[in-house]
Amino acid sequence: MLYLFHHTPVPMGQSWGQANGVYSRRWRIAPREVDGRPRGGGSAMQPRSRAVIEAPLSLETARLIGRPVNGGDMGYMRHILGNPQCMRWLSADGRPQNDGQMQAIADRLASHWKSHGFGVRLFFQRGGGAFAGWCGLRHQVVDGCSEIELLYSLRHSLWQRGLGSEMARAAVNEGVEVLGFRRVVAFTLPDNVASQGVMRACGLSPERDITFAGLPHVLFSKAW
Repeated sequence: MLYLFHHTPVPMGQSWGQANGVYSRRWRIAPREVDGRPRGGGSAMQPRSRAVIEAPLSLETARLIGRPVNGGDMGYMRHILGNPQCMRWLSADGRPQNDGQMQAIADRLASHWKSHGFGVRLFFQRGGGAFAGWCGLRHQVVDGCSEIELLYSLRHSLWQRGLGSEMARAAVNEGVEVLGFRRVVAFTLPDNVASQGVMRACGLSPERDITFAGLPHVLFSKAW
């Protein structure tokens, strides 16, 4: 699994998203939260629990269009969850998922949207609509601490084309500029050197070694 944050210097007069070719549909934040904190107090580092979204829900980049995962997406997700090359990095045993496991993953990602108002999207290529992969931010508990995790996965036939970075830039821009998150984490297996290289190139720094899903991982992070 590849997780990354990417930061590019922003020309004067442009937002981070404009500078990186990211276009997000309109969002608004729940009125009980101000500047990333719940009304009445709360930790400055605490992420918003709920974002109230104005339709449409698409997130667009130069080559991709994303929309929230729903419970009927198992057919799309099979391209990744049923592929041995992809699952080498996505599961504890490296094996493709069965239908029940795939459906559970789709349901869990869809439920995150309903509970929190943000989450993982499926992305499709412009000019034909072929499924590309998924990407987004989600709540995740790491070593007992609540974090905002950036994750993505791309179908194997589209690796090494820069599409994963494109999805991730859009997700991070939305999280930082729109949702106001002040910290994003990402983690990968120690031998996933390619993933770590992308993280380093995009601005994340290694923070510490962790254990996740019973396996050793390297945690990268970025704070604002």
